[in-house]
Amino acid sequence: MRLLILIIGLIPYVAFALSYDTELPYTDSAPDLATKVSVGALTEEGILDGNPDGSFRFNKLLNRAEFMKITMLLHQGLQDRSFIDEVINLSCFPDVASEAWFAEPICRAKQYGIVHGNSREGVDPQFWFFEPSRSVQYEEALKVLINIYDIQPDLCIECREEWYEPYIRAAKGRNLDLNLVPGHKLTRGQVSRLVARFVAYEEGTLQELLDAEAGIEKEAEETEEADEAEEMTKNDPMNTDDEESSDSSETSDSSDSSIYDSDPDATRRPNMILLGQDSPALAAVEIFLDAEPLDVTKIIVIFTAASSITSIEAVKVYNENGKYLGRANKDATAGNRHYVLNMKNGSLVIQKQETRHVYVRAIVSGYKSGGVSGEDVEVQGINIEGDGYWSNRSYSQGSSDDFPEHETSQSVVGGVSNAGSAQELLVAGTDIPIGSFKFAGVTSGGTSDLRVTDIVFTLGLGDGVTVSNVEMSTPGSTDRLSCTTAGTSVTCSSIPANFGTFKGSPRTLILYGDVTIPNGAQRPSLQVIISSPGSIGSAGDITWTDGASTFQWVPFSSPVVRGTYYSW
Repeated sequence: MRLLILIIGLIPYVAFALSYDTELPYTDSAPDLATKVSVGALTEEGILDGNPDGSFRFNKLLNRAEFMKITMLLHQGLQDRSFIDEVINLSCFPDVASEAWFAEPICRAKQYGIVHGNSREGVDPQFWFFEPSRSVQYEEALKVLINIYDIQPDLCIECREEWYEPYIRAAKGRNLDLNLVPGHKLTRGQVSRLVARFVAYEEGTLQELLDAEAGIEKEAEETEEADEAEEMTKNDPMNTDDEESSDSSETSDSSDSSIYDSDPDATRRPNMILLGQDSPALAAVEIFLDAEPLDVTKIIVIFTAASSITSIEAVKVYNENGKYLGRANKDATAGNRHYVLNMKNGSLVIQKQETRHVYVRAIVSGYKSGGVSGEDVEVQGINIEGDGYWSNRSYSQGSSDDFPEHETSQSVVGGVSNAGSAQELLVAGTDIPIGSFKFAGVTSGGTSDLRVTDIVFTLGLGDGVTVSNVEMSTPGSTDRLSCTTAGTSVTCSSIPANFGTFKGSPRTLILYGDVTIPNGAQRPSLQVIISSPGSIGSAGDITWTDGASTFQWVPFSSPVVRGTYYSW
């Protein structure tokens, strides 16, 4: 079966005049306008071809051997024709047979320093494998294309970073990237888009390509045609229709409607859910089918029986690259805790033995729109249903992972930090500052509050140092709140609103105490710590309120914060 084939007649290299208004000659449809534009332009120029059955199979993964055949023919077109006659060592990698159809392009790429194989620590480079059958990954493709088109990687000499980051920066800086993540396996459609961008960049027509991918040129032409038609209608003496009758209720969908998650953090951990906002990532599931490709038809998000989901309006579903797949709505026919996303056929096809992921965020109602503070929210599982791409057999996969708990609120404690220096000289005396801490957060507005009411501090004491008579205050205030000391624990309870409120801006709280350093101490030290963040159902060291509910945990790691370290 033929894959994306670059026609040998491309040599010697000629300037392309890519057309972006070409109908595809393939039996299957492109998944979006951007892919259609790129595949159409490259097909018309004879750069790409399809399969013998007339299809293109846009969502099929491309392996490294096939990608090198494409890119080395591009490279060949950019070079002097004389290099074609150079002798190539076809035994260049241990896993590339000299008689294989892909040996020539891979070994030529190695000879020109475009590829080196997959490095293995402690192994001589001559024994590194190429892995021709493995799916080509986004960062690998970028590196090869950047090298072929002689684009300088965006190096950062002082940075400690992954090998691929200079190539990704170089692509982003020239609008050549596809906004994919490292490790993403490329499909035929995605490779076509990437190749088209580099070809257009070389020819100086990249902006035209990007405009066509976004539908800008086509929209402008349609608007102009519509204006002309309207003008002709107005001047037509036979036209007696009312102006408004010409309005159509039918609207065309944007051919490139891809939307990406605006929050780059898809980490799943226990967290607060702010009413009126999309939630943090709640859960994720792996999708894998060994027998054949899977055409996903339905994604079902199920919440636990213990969850209170009054505030959950719907659920947004994204793929592993943050691409928005759709909105899962509550479906009572599936269950009273079930949110269902019905997928169009072909909109999410998982290739055979390909591992893909989806993750979800909740759309949360605002406080005045039915949102309830203090609700526990936890996903029980995500079920994936679909049809076999070859057999049309029905498949169903479910997740069995334990997903983190979350809790809704009108406000969120966003951070607790040390407001003092990292280190200071320890001094003995009365009413000595022993620690200061800054509290910051966000609210959903309206009647919401954000106020810390109780804090338990832990004293880290070295070489016999003691602390007593601890009081709390704020910068610029003469008011004091007396705290209770028991061993190394200091509890400040019933913190007044003028101390504890940080709704409008961050609030700094200062601790004072009487510090005693014993005679003969060699290495005395003092540090105040807020240790336990707590969790849902387990009280931590900070108690706070959003005006409607009281919370005894914050979504941070332990310790929450360490104050200034005082020592000699």
